[in-house]
Amino acid sequence: MDQEDLTGLVEGSGLSADQPLSTVLPLLSSWRRQSREQSTVDAWRYRTTWVPAAASGGAAASGVWLVVAAEEHHDHPIVTGLREHGGDVELLTVASGARHRSVPAEELAEKLADRPNGHGEIAGIVSLLALTHDPTEANLSLVQALGVAEVPAPLWCVTRAGVSVSRTDAAPAPEQSRLWGLGRVAGLEQPHRWGGLIDVPPSMDERAVSRVIALLTGSGTEDQVAVRSSGALVPRLERVPAGTSGAEWAPRGTVLVTDASTPFGSHAARWLAGTEADKVVLMVPEGAEPATDALAALEGRCTVVHCDVADRKALEALVLELTDEGSPVRAVLHTVGGNQLTPLDALRMDDVDGRLSAKVVGAAHLDEIFADTELDAFVLFSTIAGVWGGGGQGAYAAAGAYLDGLAQNRRARGLAATSVAWGPWAETATAGPEAAAAEERLRLRGLPAMAPELAITALRRAAGDNDPLLTVADVDWARFVPSFTAMRPSALLSDLPEAVEALGRDAAGEGIDEDAAEKLRQRLSGLSDADREAELIRLVRTHAAAVLGYGGIEEVGPGRVFRELGFDSLTAVELRNRLTRATGLRLPAGLAFDYPSAVAAADFLRTELRFGTDTTGASLLAELDKLEAATETNEPDTLTRAKVAMRLQAFLAKWSEGATPEADPANVSDKLESASDDEIFDFINNELGRSN
Repeated sequence: MDQEDLTGLVEGSGLSADQPLSTVLPLLSSWRRQSREQSTVDAWRYRTTWVPAAASGGAAASGVWLVVAAEEHHDHPIVTGLREHGGDVELLTVASGARHRSVPAEELAEKLADRPNGHGEIAGIVSLLALTHDPTEANLSLVQALGVAEVPAPLWCVTRAGVSVSRTDAAPAPEQSRLWGLGRVAGLEQPHRWGGLIDVPPSMDERAVSRVIALLTGSGTEDQVAVRSSGALVPRLERVPAGTSGAEWAPRGTVLVTDASTPFGSHAARWLAGTEADKVVLMVPEGAEPATDALAALEGRCTVVHCDVADRKALEALVLELTDEGSPVRAVLHTVGGNQLTPLDALRMDDVDGRLSAKVVGAAHLDEIFADTELDAFVLFSTIAGVWGGGGQGAYAAAGAYLDGLAQNRRARGLAATSVAWGPWAETATAGPEAAAAEERLRLRGLPAMAPELAITALRRAAGDNDPLLTVADVDWARFVPSFTAMRPSALLSDLPEAVEALGRDAAGEGIDEDAAEKLRQRLSGLSDADREAELIRLVRTHAAAVLGYGGIEEVGPGRVFRELGFDSLTAVELRNRLTRATGLRLPAGLAFDYPSAVAAADFLRTELRFGTDTTGASLLAELDKLEAATETNEPDTLTRAKVAMRLQAFLAKWSEGATPEADPANVSDKLESASDDEIFDFINNELGRSN
């Protein structure tokens, strides 16, 4: 309408030029609303593409490299390559048990502790466990063991067929993909001990080995790399261009919803009520029921079945029964939910929430049961945690990455499959204060909840697309990126314009009030050193308490570690922002982690405000005044004058450019003590140009 193009408007809205105004206005209103909704949904759609990694020669594999592997991989090409590139390879053998699952973290920690040379000198750690053991469980145990043993070196986990980088690439193995979800969380939770993920081809030639070694020994920010015969490729998140979707999926026949008791399942059921689907089968676990409004909307076209998708026999019997009665399943919506917030160092895969476990196990059962069935749609409800990680969401991210890998695997076999990695959906108005509080926390993190009706629109379009993977999330990048990258940069987001812009604004310190710093300096300058320190500690404690929602500073002890108090990347950035406003200083986003207590943070602020001992301009000038006064009241002899001159010249060299070993005042002092009188007088003649 803004272009005043009647012909274009008529064609785009389904109107005719001769319709009366009473008919046109409602249609225009509907068309405009749909256009706005379409634009909103377009803004939520992202995908991951793989691009060639920047060329990197890497460095020599110097130092000790700890390779954790089963005995059968002691001669793996990566092990050989590390040795050939100068590395001192030390093998930590993990026996391949009957189940090939994992070794307890405690046992691995003991193995690490029993190493004859300690662990301080380890340059890097390479895990080949995914090639022989359960990829997720085994490497989770290793991550935990390294934490118990306090090994500081970065861990790199190697997979085979963990990801698929193009339509022509080999299909991923979902269990290997699962480790990629866990690894993305490890990079967020343990940034200083995480190296990254490397996916290798089935057969590794010399070039592939060299690429892996270059990655291990390089200093770049790429921590997710697929090594292929064509080179090394890295993932990048990008927007899906508007208008590139295919025809929307139109349900027909029988549609199976695997858990109608979840918000996903309930919203899907309500949507299906308005489609041409003949029958909707709503599965629910024992003791659960679908939403009553969903049942009412479906009326007689709905069948509720108490069946757990994790029960393979019961699921198979249900599908067979539907086929025998003339209602074969035409589409599957795998809506099982489940999530748990558990940091990796406390996570046990055997104790994962039952519904979250069913999310993975159920997907595997569905794939097997419908392996030879032509379906219109096979939609897996995944999560953004599997795409870019999430603190405390190791199990959830692993499950999401499994679903993503399964969708790609099915597509490679010519089967229907779509995995949608969802951001948060808005709860209903009757969900209660707890759900509202959770949504507000997500909004503050930069992830506002999406309207379910619009999310369903994205679902219809995704199921009709050729791409098996889609990320759908409403992301406020200005809020999300600074906290997400507070402790570790994200190469995944490095080509997304909104993320780059948000990081640029954050790095530039937009909104900093430099007058605030001067006012604070003036207020603190009148205090003693002890009172100044106490005031800065109080300042940090006050803002830390406010960020964490405490009523006062009593719960934020001066020496309490911020992580123990509950700080994460989001609250760390919020604390940084508050202290920035209070001090007028440009502070790092990871302040709460780099200076992990109120005492440490206050000391950093004191230095940034130029109140550090022996570093303030006032104190240095005062010391120079004392030196000048001393030379006026005492007339030193020529030899003393020469020694003082040499010391001052050495000091000036260090002050101006940084001391060289010869110009360091400490070295000069040592030389003066051992120099003869003749050597000192030579200095006077050569350097000072006079002999008196």
